[in-house]
Amino acid sequence: MDLPILKKITHNFQLEMEQASQGEKTSFAWVVHTIPQSPIIKNGEIFQVIGIGGTVFHSALLQKKQNKLLLFSYQEGKVPIFHDKNIFFTFLLSLLDKKTTTLALNFGFPSLPHVINGYLDGRLLQSTKEHAFTELIGELVGKRFTSFVKEKTNRSISVSLANDTICLLLSGLTKYPLQNLAAAIVGTGLNAAIFLDNKTLINLEAGGFDKFPLSRTGKQVDEHSLKKGMYLFEKEISGAYLYQHFNFLLFENNINHPPIASTKELHDIAMQSRTDKASVLAKSIFKRSATLSATILAGVANFQKKNLVFVMQGSPFWKGYLYKETVAATIQMLTPYTVTFVDIPHSDIFGAAKLVA
Repeated sequence: MDLPILKKITHNFQLEMEQASQGEKTSFAWVVHTIPQSPIIKNGEIFQVIGIGGTVFHSALLQKKQNKLLLFSYQEGKVPIFHDKNIFFTFLLSLLDKKTTTLALNFGFPSLPHVINGYLDGRLLQSTKEHAFTELIGELVGKRFTSFVKEKTNRSISVSLANDTICLLLSGLTKYPLQNLAAAIVGTGLNAAIFLDNKTLINLEAGGFDKFPLSRTGKQVDEHSLKKGMYLFEKEISGAYLYQHFNFLLFENNINHPPIASTKELHDIAMQSRTDKASVLAKSIFKRSATLSATILAGVANFQKKNLVFVMQGSPFWKGYLYKETVAATIQMLTPYTVTFVDIPHSDIFGAAKLVA
C-alpha cells in the first residue's frame, strides 16, 4: 500500500480518537474502564484467572503473597465456537477449579464495563471473531456466569471481568510505568488500548475502524462473514481472516494451490520458495496486514503525542512472516514518536489478575 494512503489512514485513526475522546460518535468504540483502586484479594489468598480469546484459552491459579503474585498452576488450549450462551458457560465451568471463589476473567470480546459491588463486570456489546454468543449479547457476562455456576453446582463465586486488551495493558504495569504504556492485539482479532490516567483505561475496539479503503478481498471476506459490514479493519488485518484473503486471491489469479484453513498455513507458505506464486502471494498478504497494523500504532502515538511502549500480543504479529519488522519500519514513516514493542510473559494471566489483586 502506498505511503500517502497509509499516512491518510493514520491521520483518520488519530482524528477519530480525538473525536471519540470528546464524546463524538466514531467508527470504533471508545470504552472507558475505571479500574477499582482497592484490591479484592488479600495476602495469602488463592484465586483463579481465565483468559478466553477468539481461538485459545489460558487458565491459572495464583496466590497473592507479600503483595506479589505467584503462579502455581497453568493450562492452555483451544476454545470451541461459542454459538450460544450455554456453550460458552459450560466450557467456562469446565475450566473452573473446584476451590475457586474469586475468578478474574480476561474476556476477548467487546464489552461495556460496569462496576458491581466493587467488581468490574462487562456487558457483551456484540459478537466478533465468528462467535455468535446467542442469548448473551447485552447481558452482564460475569453476573450471568455466577448465576449459571450457582444453578449448576450450588457454588457461590465472584467474577471480575475486563476485555482482553485492557488486561494486556494492565500486564504492562508489571514491568513499566503507565505514563508511556499502550497495548495492542494483532491476533485472531485486532484491538488497542491506552491509559488516560492512573485509573482510567480506554478500550478502542480498533477493529471496527472503517476510514480506510476496503480491498476487493476484504469485501469478499466481509460478504462471507457472520457479521457483515462490521469490524472491517479487523477483517483486513487479523489472523481470523488473512488466510481467507489468500484463498480468494488464489482463485482470482488462477494459482494452482489448494485452499488453506488457517493463517498458520499462510505463514508456512510464505516461508517457502521466493519465486513460487503462492509463496509470493502469502508474503504480500502479510506485508499489507502489517502496514495497516502500523497505522493504528502510529495513530495512537500521534494522539498521545509521546513515545510509547506497546505491550503486544498475537501470533501474526510475533510469528507472521516479517510481520514485526514490517510494522516497525512502517511506523517510522508515519509518526515522529518512538514506538517499541514488548512481550509480557503470561500477560493474559497477570493482566487480568490486576482486576482483583
